Amino acid sequence: LFFPQRQITTGTYTNSASVTSVFTFSHNMNTSPSHVSITPKNTTSSPMFYATWDDTNITVTYAANVTGTVLLSWQAIAA
Repeated sequence: LFFPQRQITTGTYTNSASVTSVFTFSHNMNTSPSHVSITPKNTTSSPMFYATWDDTNITVTYAANVTGTVLLSWQAIAA
């Protein structure tokens, strides 16, 4: 059996927002993850959002502008 090597990175992201809806941060994988999980860690970070990613960054976009401190925990996996 062959099990492909998986690369996993984790981290937290904090930003004191003054009315914005898009937050971008680096995942440091040098490849596009096959899966990304984002967990809000405070009530400011909890409204509806979606995440996109590429070879360098993860971008979290909220449905409405966010004011206050955004605190997210994230995990990225590349197969």
